[in-house]
Amino acid sequence: MVGNEQAARGTTKPAMGSSSQESNVSQVSNENQQASATTPKQPMQAVVGSVTKDANGWDWTSNGSFCSSGSRIVLGWNVDVIDLNVVAMTDQVVHTFIRFKADKKELFCSFVYAHNRYTHRRPLWDNLGLHNQLVRNRPWCVLGDFNSALNLEDKIEGSSLIDIAMREFKECVDANELVDINRSGLQFTWTQKPRGLDGTLRKIDRIMANLGFLDSFAGAHAKHRTSKRTDQP
Repeated sequence: MVGNEQAARGTTKPAMGSSSQESNVSQVSNENQQASATTPKQPMQAVVGSVTKDANGWDWTSNGSFCSSGSRIVLGWNVDVIDLNVVAMTDQVVHTFIRFKADKKELFCSFVYAHNRYTHRRPLWDNLGLHNQLVRNRPWCVLGDFNSALNLEDKIEGSSLIDIAMREFKECVDANELVDINRSGLQFTWTQKPRGLDGTLRKIDRIMANLGFLDSFAGAHAKHRTSKRTDQP
């Protein structure tokens, strides 16, 4: 996301050696990975080693102090390429301010790992609204695992109705004037296949941005890799 000619890449995948609900990785980069966010529910030191074996020149932080056990979100970034300052954090989001050293471009970036229950996600939606008041019209992207589909086309099978979880998520997105950035790759990033049933496919991982971001980073896009996280009761 360092300029109009250089693309941003957002990917989600399970970390090796962990179950689908234990780890999710989001990366933001140009040609090489420059920032990484992982949602592992593991000690921060273990995650640093699993995300990259060559961590020279990288700095790390996590929201472990806001979590009941472990760290739900761990951030790593290449200090030679970007300056990253943590603005605020909760157990479901880490808000950052990023400045690219090469071209001096700046943006706010919020890394999300939402709770499983929709009632527990309500503080997250409120928090994003408060953060938007700080951002105003400056570039802002919000990315990660929202644990909810946003639109009916974001899921296959299961209920064909917009449930309360989707409605509250959409209200948050609309209120903060966020839209999905251009993407390629896998449409559905999560699957559940109960025994004897065809199963459900959903898009719960996404990268969204405001108009300020789209104007400043016109070439940005999300790339979802071909692996899906799976729950099999």
